Amino acid sequence: DGEGVAPEVAPEEDAESGSWAERVANMQALMQALAEEPTAARAPSDGGSGDEEGSAPEEAGPSSAPARSSRRRRPSRSRHDRAYFETYDGFEIHRTMLGDRARTDAYRDALRQPWLEGKAVLDIGCGTGILSLFAAQQHAAAVYAVDASDIIAYAEHIIRRNGYEGHIVPIKGKVEEIALPVQSVDVIVSEWMGYFLLFEAMLPSVLFARDRWLKPGGLVLPNRASMQICATSFSEAAFWDDVYGFDMRPIGEALRRAKAADVFVVPPEAKLSQPATFFSMDIMTVKAEDLDFNADFRLRVDAAGSLEAFVCSFETAFDLEGVGGTSTVLRTGIDDVPTHWKQTVLHLREAIRVEAGDSIRGLIAVARVDQERRDLSVSVTWTVLAEGGDVRCPERSQLWEV
Repeated sequence: DGEGVAPEVAPEEDAESGSWAERVANMQALMQALAEEPTAARAPSDGGSGDEEGSAPEEAGPSSAPARSSRRRRPSRSRHDRAYFETYDGFEIHRTMLGDRARTDAYRDALRQPWLEGKAVLDIGCGTGILSLFAAQQHAAAVYAVDASDIIAYAEHIIRRNGYEGHIVPIKGKVEEIALPVQSVDVIVSEWMGYFLLFEAMLPSVLFARDRWLKPGGLVLPNRASMQICATSFSEAAFWDDVYGFDMRPIGEALRRAKAADVFVVPPEAKLSQPATFFSMDIMTVKAEDLDFNADFRLRVDAAGSLEAFVCSFETAFDLEGVGGTSTVLRTGIDDVPTHWKQTVLHLREAIRVEAGDSIRGLIAVARVDQERRDLSVSVTWTVLAEGGDVRCPERSQLWEV
C-alpha cells in the first residue's frame, strides 16, 4: 500500500500445533524461564536507540551498531528516568536524528501542509524543536514543545533565534507531570519510535497526552504503526569464522548464545523471505497495555540458504486524507532507504538450512521487561515446513532482549 502501513498477514490455523491460547500460555512460560538465563558478555558499543527521548544511535550506514551497552548498566529504579533523559542532553544524538533524512522529511512532509494552519499543537520529546518549528512555519496557532532533557534550553534559544518566541512555548518536564497553559490541543506530534519500534517505551507517554489533552476529532502524528519480520541469511557471527586467516569462532559462538538483539543495516541480498506484518496499531485508539502482545506470523522462503536470523523493522503512517492532507509513510525495512533505526536482528543460536518454497510458521511474544525499564523481552517460537508439508525443522524457541 503506497500510502499506508503494510497490511497484517493473517496466518492459517495449524491443527497440529494446538490452540492459539495454549501456544500463548506456553510462550509466556518460556519467556519467564528463559529470562533467568545469564546474558553472555558483550563488548561495549557506540550504538543506540532512535527517538528524541532515548539513547544516542549511530548514524545510518553499512557498519554494524550493536545494541547499546548503556542498557546493560541497568540504572537503579530510582535513577532510571533521570539516566534515560540525560542521554538526550548532548548534541550528537540530535545531529544523528536531524541528519536522518527519511525520518525528518516524513515529519516535515506531514506538518508542512495547509491542514495544520490555525491548530494548537503539542510536540512531545521536542529535542532541538525541529517538529515545533515545522508546525509554526505552517502557521499553527500555538505550539507547546515539551522535553524532559536539558536540550530544551537550546531549543528555547533556537526558537527565539528563528523568530518564534511566544509562538512556540518550550516546557521542560515529563509530559505526565507538566501543566499546559491550555485545556486541549488539536494535534499531538512526537517522534517516539525506538529500535524494534517499541524500545524505550516512549509511546505510553504519547498515549497519556492523547487521553489528557487531545480534543475530540484531534489527531496524533504518526497515527498508525506496524511491525514486520523476515527470514535472512545475515550473520554477524560468521564474520569471526575467518579473520585474516585466523579462526576466531569462539567469539561468533558467544554472539549466537547472547540474549541481546543487535541493530544493523541488513543488506537486501540477505533476505530469504519477504517481510510479513505481525503487529499493527491505530495510535488514535491503542492502549498502553496493548503494547505487550503475542502474534502469529508465517513466512514463505523465496531463496534457498542458511537461516541465520529473523530481522524486524517497522513502518509509521501519517494518514491525513481525513483532514484534507496528503498522507506519507516512514519505512525502515531492509529494502528501504536506511535510517538511524536500521533493523533489529534476532540472531539464531543454530542456523537452519531452508529451501525455496519452505514455510516458516511462528509465534512472537513482546513484553516490556518491567514498568521501570524501557527495554523489551522478545521471544519467538518457530518451525520450518518443507513445501510438501514435511517438517524440515522441529519447533524451536529463543528469547532476546531489545
